[in-house]
Amino acid sequence: MRFIDTDTQLTVADPEIFPIHKALEILSSQHGSHLPDILSAQINSMILSVSGWRKIFADDGSEESFSENISPADTVISGVTAAAFADHMINSLPDKHSLTLLIGMDSRPTGPAIADSITRILLAENIQVKHLFISAAPELMAYSAVDESVDGFIYITASHNPVGHNGFKFGRKGGVFGREEAAILIDRFKEYCADITFPVKLANLEQSVSPEKYYNTLTQISRNKYEALDTYREFTIMTAASTQGICGQDQVLSKIRTYTQNIGLGIAADLNGSARTCSIDISFLKELGIHIHAVHTRPGDIVHRIIPEGFSLDECRSELEKAYGEDPSFLFGYVPDNDGDRGNIVYIDENTGSAKALEAQEVFALAVMSELAFSEYSAASADNVYSAGRAAGADRKNGTRKEAVVVNGPTSMRIDSIARAFGAEVFRTEVGEANTVNLANKLRNSGYSVRILGEGSNGGNITYPASVRDPLNTLMSFIKLMALRDGKRNGDGEGLFKIWCKRSGQLEAYTKNFTFPDILKTLPQFSTTGTSETHAVLKIREKSQARLKDAYEKLFLKHWEKDADTVFSPLGIVSWAEDNTEGIECRRGMGKMFRTGLETGGLKIIFFNGSGEATDYIWMRGSGTEPVFRVQADCKGADKERESILLQWHTNLVYEADRKGASL
Repeated sequence: MRFIDTDTQLTVADPEIFPIHKALEILSSQHGSHLPDILSAQINSMILSVSGWRKIFADDGSEESFSENISPADTVISGVTAAAFADHMINSLPDKHSLTLLIGMDSRPTGPAIADSITRILLAENIQVKHLFISAAPELMAYSAVDESVDGFIYITASHNPVGHNGFKFGRKGGVFGREEAAILIDRFKEYCADITFPVKLANLEQSVSPEKYYNTLTQISRNKYEALDTYREFTIMTAASTQGICGQDQVLSKIRTYTQNIGLGIAADLNGSARTCSIDISFLKELGIHIHAVHTRPGDIVHRIIPEGFSLDECRSELEKAYGEDPSFLFGYVPDNDGDRGNIVYIDENTGSAKALEAQEVFALAVMSELAFSEYSAASADNVYSAGRAAGADRKNGTRKEAVVVNGPTSMRIDSIARAFGAEVFRTEVGEANTVNLANKLRNSGYSVRILGEGSNGGNITYPASVRDPLNTLMSFIKLMALRDGKRNGDGEGLFKIWCKRSGQLEAYTKNFTFPDILKTLPQFSTTGTSETHAVLKIREKSQARLKDAYEKLFLKHWEKDADTVFSPLGIVSWAEDNTEGIECRRGMGKMFRTGLETGGLKIIFFNGSGEATDYIWMRGSGTEPVFRVQADCKGADKERESILLQWHTNLVYEADRKGASL
């Protein structure tokens, strides 16, 4: 017997079962005194990082498993996770007499089993639980940001990892924990795991929760879900319009609806059975007058690879072409990852009628272009003092406020070109959404306006006041680029694309009846290694990134001199600088003194031409969520051979550093 959520027809759990208690009985009978070793092996297989905790949870141990079951050991680990999180929240909010925490999950089959243990332990800790069941990550985080009664959240997901994986994200008030708080929680989790008596304490704690209390929590799922969806819709509108004011929102939405009614706009959605199948996507876009062609709209109907890159976009391209053949208003398509905080875009080339996939870096660049132009557009046309965009535009004209874009280390320098056109500064952080969000908040507190931020290397954008990537916000940036055009009457203002063309010195590229391919042609050209490309991922033996970086730097100095005439001079490269990103800091300089802690952040070498212009970079970092080492090259211009030359030179150096290690 299992509890069934009537909205999704997916199961939660039987409220009469105590899974941790039963899991320990099974483990004890099978392994006896070796139980601590069994639990330790499972814990050691877990990746614990600021971006999330992840491992294979499917009980058959397969990365691509669709099993709903988790092992008895992972049942216990889920309970330990909940206990660590609950105690952390209680200790961090000592003045709160009762806490309210959100639980949500993506659509992986193992989610309900993990949520069962999580829910029971939180209830046992006398925490009020608002359970959302399957919920897109941006939906849950918007709810946590707006609902003042919510103190924090635990979200069950492995993001873009394969379907057999699962894990956790933790946070409060709309965003995941930053580096310091994440480290505190990880230490507490490890402490509990090291206590060989803790599993028994956990089982006793769980059994203190009556079946009725647990069942009552489950029966509130539908009500909680409706509240979350309504909150998320309002939050998405506020984010797109950059205002809480109804008049300002209506002004933006009415112009979009006028465009969709007069010109028409269609979007193809391959939801791939993700958590976005249970969110507002289809209803919200239809509300704007947009035609929708959606496939794989049932939660759990995961038909292709979860990461929305490369061949994972092929079906969406095919569906978009099909929809375009029947209705030429269809221009875009999108594919989210499983938790729905990341999505990449395909578009119709109206010159050929074929659908093409945008690179993740292009998606982010277009969103940045749109939102910086929207800041100026809002300043000229929106009568709303709350508007973040209006304030940024108005203050920029008066020279009293600075505007910034925050990105991670491997975001293409294309963003620097776009930001310069609008007089904005670019700040870089280590990879990790929390890092970009935390730096953006710090900059706002010091007088900057930060309308948009994100990780261009991963695709998707974070548009203020959101604190998480969101495909709907990305789509709204694209929709505004197309729909907010020059006014027909004097004083109506210039549209976003015309503003961009003027700012970037490309006014000759502007035509009144522009198409999306016309917009693409005006993007600064850069050739950048994609994260899903096979040569972007290396297998490294060296476990210490500190030793690897030390060896790499010594080799770099040797090869910089040795290969100057054969590699760098032909490319017009005459000098370089090194940047190290750790958390929210970016430190320029070579050597250990420019890195901190375990030195696990990104290392980047920036190359300059004879005029002192930054033309290229090479970058490297060990992943915090996958057992891989990533490398990248970014080169100004459309010359893929240039990117290939620098990436191969960089890769060879990384492998040599891996072989020689700290012996250099």
